[in-house]
Amino acid sequence: MFFLWGALKFSPRSLASKTGEWLFLISIGICLFALRWPFLLWPNPINVDEGQWVACALKATRNVVPWLGFEATTSGPLNCDILLLPGVLGAKITFFSARVVGLCLVAGSLWAVYYALKWLYAPGIGRLAVVPPLLLLAFTKHSELVHYSSEHLSVFLTTSSFAAAAFFAAKQGSERSQRIMLALAGFCAGCVPFAKLQATPLALAEIVAIGAFLLLPDRRPKNARLSSLAILLGSAALMPAIMLISVWFAHTLEDAIISYFGMALLHIEAGEPVSVAFFVNSIPEYTSYAVASGLVILAALVFARKSTRPSHAQIWGWSCATMLLGASIYAICASHRPYPHYLMLSVMPISLLTGNALGLMSGSHFSFFARRGPGLALLALFLPTATVGALASNPFAPKLRPPLPRPEVVALARYAKPGDSVAIWGWKPEYYVQTRTIMATRDSHTQRQLDLNQYREYFRQRFMRDLTRNPPTVFVDGVAPGSFTFHDRATHGMETFPALASFVRNFYVLKEEVEGVRIFVLNGNAAAKADSK
Repeated sequence: MFFLWGALKFSPRSLASKTGEWLFLISIGICLFALRWPFLLWPNPINVDEGQWVACALKATRNVVPWLGFEATTSGPLNCDILLLPGVLGAKITFFSARVVGLCLVAGSLWAVYYALKWLYAPGIGRLAVVPPLLLLAFTKHSELVHYSSEHLSVFLTTSSFAAAAFFAAKQGSERSQRIMLALAGFCAGCVPFAKLQATPLALAEIVAIGAFLLLPDRRPKNARLSSLAILLGSAALMPAIMLISVWFAHTLEDAIISYFGMALLHIEAGEPVSVAFFVNSIPEYTSYAVASGLVILAALVFARKSTRPSHAQIWGWSCATMLLGASIYAICASHRPYPHYLMLSVMPISLLTGNALGLMSGSHFSFFARRGPGLALLALFLPTATVGALASNPFAPKLRPPLPRPEVVALARYAKPGDSVAIWGWKPEYYVQTRTIMATRDSHTQRQLDLNQYREYFRQRFMRDLTRNPPTVFVDGVAPGSFTFHDRATHGMETFPALASFVRNFYVLKEEVEGVRIFVLNGNAAAKADSK
C-alpha cells in the first residue's frame, strides 16, 4: 500500500525527504519478496539452467578462475560468481539463495530505473516509472520469469549503467561525483559481456550513446570532453582486462575462446529465426506490459508539441533508452532461440523508455496531463498486467508436505558427502546442488561432449584430463529415462565414449542403479593412486 500511495501520488515534492525515499525503495523489495516467496522455497530447479549456475557457484568456492574452475557455457562467469555472495555471508549456496540473489538484482534494477528518471526529470517520474515493471515482475507466476536466470545480472548491470550515466548527463552532484558515476557507468557496461554474452549489444548501445553525448559540443572545453571519454572507455575496459589477465596466467585462453565465443556462434547457427509472434504469445503478462507501455509512449509523442523543451540530458535519456530497447530486441532475435526468459532483457529498457515518456507528459502545457495524466494512464493500462499474472496458476506453490527428494538423489547422498568431488555424465547439474557436492570437472553438464559439433573431441579430451587429474569420489551416469535431453543409454550413455567407459571400468565400482541412474564409487586402488599424487 505504501508503494502504491508513494508511486501514484504524482507530485515532484511528495516523498522528497530521504526517509520517504528510502521507505519507498524498501517497499519495492518488500513487494517483490512478498509476492514471490513461494518460488524461493521450491526445492527443485524451476528451470534446468538453475542447476547449472548454482553448481558452478559451488565449484567456484574451490576454484574461482573462469574456464578452469568452472564452465558457464554461453553465459558468463560473472553470472555464477554473483551466486557466491550468500556463501561469503555464511549462508549455504542453494536454489533458495540463488533465487534470493536474483530477486535482489531485480530490486536493484528497479532502484536504478527510479534514480535514472529522478535525475533526468523528477522523483515523481521515477516513482511512476517503477510501477509497470514491478507489477509485471512481482505478480507473474510464469516459470520463465521467476527462476534465477542468466539475464538477471546483465539486466542489473545495463540498468545501473544507464542510471549512472543519467547522473552524469543531468549534472547531478559535484564534478568529482559526476566523474565517479561516469566511471561506474563504463565499468557496469564493460562487465555485461562476462555476465551474459547475448546481452553484449545492450552494453555496446550504452557505450555508444554515452560516448556520443560526451563528444557533443557544450559548455565544457574540448579537453574535458576527451577526458570524460577516456574515463568511460577506460572503466569499460577494466573487466575485459581482468578476464584477459586471468585466462592468460591460467593458460585457459583457448578454452575461453572456444567455449565462450566459438560455441556461442554454433549455438546461434543451429537455431531458428525468432518471429514477432514470440514476443506476443510467450508470456501473457509480458504482452500486456509491452502493449500498455507502447500506448504510454504513443500518448507522450502525441503531446510532445505541447510540452516544454526537453533538456540535453532528457534528449539523451530518450535516445539511450530507445537504443537500449532496440539492442535488447536484436539480442533476443539474434539468439535464434525462442526461450521466454530472454524477454527479461527488454523489460527494463521498456520501463526506461516509458519513464521518459511520462517525463515528457509531465512537461505538457495541459494541466490535466501534467498533474493527473501519468497516474491515471498507469492505473488504466498496467493493472491488467498485474491481473493476468495474479490469476495465473502457481505450479510451484509449496504444499502442506514438500516434495520428497528423488530416489537417485537419496542414493547419491549415501556415497557422496557434502563437499565431496563428483562427476556426472549427462545433463543433471541439480544433483550437485541437492547433495551439495562439488563438480570434479569444469563442466556442470556434458551436452558439449555428447552433441555432434565440431568441438566435441576437444571437449571430450578436456573432460578426461579433468577426470584423470583428480578422480572424483563418485561418478554418475545420469543418462536415464526422464533425464533432460539425454535419456537413452544406447545413444548417449557413457559407453558411447570409449575412453570414459574404460576409465570408469578400471577405477570405479558400480554401487547402485536407481531410476536408470548409475552410481559408481572410486575403488581402493584408484583412491590410493590419487592420494599418492
